[in-house]
Amino acid sequence: MAAWIGSALEYYDFAVYGTAAALVLNHLFFPEDASPGIAILLSMGTVGVAYVVRPLGALVMGPLGDRMGRKFVLMLTLFMMGGATFLVGCLPTYEQAGLWAPALLVLCRIIQGLSASGEQASAISVSLEHSDEHRRAFTTSWTLQGTQFGTLLATAVFIPFTTLLTEEQLFSWGWRVPFWLSAVVVVVAWVIRRRLEEPPAFEETKAHLPGEKPATPLSLMVTFHKAAVARIACAAMINTVNVVFLVWSLSFATSVVGLDRSTMLTVAVVANAVALVAIPLGALLADKIGRKPVFIAGVVGPAVMMYPYLGAVAAGDWTLIFVYGAILSGCLYSLSNGIWPSFYAEMFPTRVRVTGLAMGTQIGFAVSGGLTPIVASAVAGAQGTNWLAVSLVVSGACLISVVAALTAKETKDKTLAGIDELHTTRTEAAELAKLDRAAP
Repeated sequence: MAAWIGSALEYYDFAVYGTAAALVLNHLFFPEDASPGIAILLSMGTVGVAYVVRPLGALVMGPLGDRMGRKFVLMLTLFMMGGATFLVGCLPTYEQAGLWAPALLVLCRIIQGLSASGEQASAISVSLEHSDEHRRAFTTSWTLQGTQFGTLLATAVFIPFTTLLTEEQLFSWGWRVPFWLSAVVVVVAWVIRRRLEEPPAFEETKAHLPGEKPATPLSLMVTFHKAAVARIACAAMINTVNVVFLVWSLSFATSVVGLDRSTMLTVAVVANAVALVAIPLGALLADKIGRKPVFIAGVVGPAVMMYPYLGAVAAGDWTLIFVYGAILSGCLYSLSNGIWPSFYAEMFPTRVRVTGLAMGTQIGFAVSGGLTPIVASAVAGAQGTNWLAVSLVVSGACLISVVAALTAKETKDKTLAGIDELHTTRTEAAELAKLDRAAP
């Protein structure tokens, strides 16, 4: 529950920004004389900023999680994300403050990115290390189920505002309310997380971790686990699917095709509702047959389905938009989305798990989340109509993800102690032993 509620908050905040960027921020925080395609490009650029800074945040938050504890980072990121999101709802618009408006918007987005870089890795590590050995994929999947719920809530919360308010009301004050609502979730998450205990595996590892500088989690990760970080960064390119589905396609549908805002938001709500069921079911499957086959299926499937989905959006066919959206995001993408917490986290031993997981995922998310909105908007052209080129970008990213996943070791049948042994080379073990003897 501690992992779930925090992840729900983090990704409510993260996704509410993406939804607002697609619907209103491109109109309110940038010059009015920009063409629709250029305005979307600028707005998507602010979405991407938070992804770009996430590797920097991982360099700070990851080692903190492995040194100070998973709970310490979970509490820190909770207030960083909640505060930045609340402040977005207080910002002046371009008409009121000129260039200060997008500058302050980017600053808040940077704080969101720094927060998100540590939240997920710490939450996943907590749930993995508290889990029953034979249900690790299922237990860790609830962290991503939380992110999915937060994403659903962020999308759903805009529907009454786009339906009941006039466009003038939406653009003057209505868009601010979803950002202010994050304060409520912060309080709930704080009440739950303050009673959280550190996992026994972490406490045991911490007691034996040498205190000398060469044995810090960051130095151990850089020295012995670079390949795993690179593998995860490449596998995390699957996030391209999510960014295109939730952000770019919403801008494409409403600003270019001219489809109804509220109905397009409902598409994402339906897909996310399906995902709430599909994520734990996919994780249960991974506990039975393995992480790799389920993850790879969750990469190949969305790569194929992106073509008919964006084609349906371009054609304005509501029936196919809802059906393909539910299959693409709700069912197929959920396979990889629910499995990657255990799949990635089990690529590292306990002593560097948060550091390695944070670095690998945040580099991958920075590339996929930071560049995808910009690249997709660019290849779609000045008028934003070339959806086929955007689908090809998604296919390329998914190909990278599949190749990376194929190089990973299957860890379904390993215990946490066995995973520590599997990923610890003789050289690393010898250095740890030497430093442990030398430590005061």
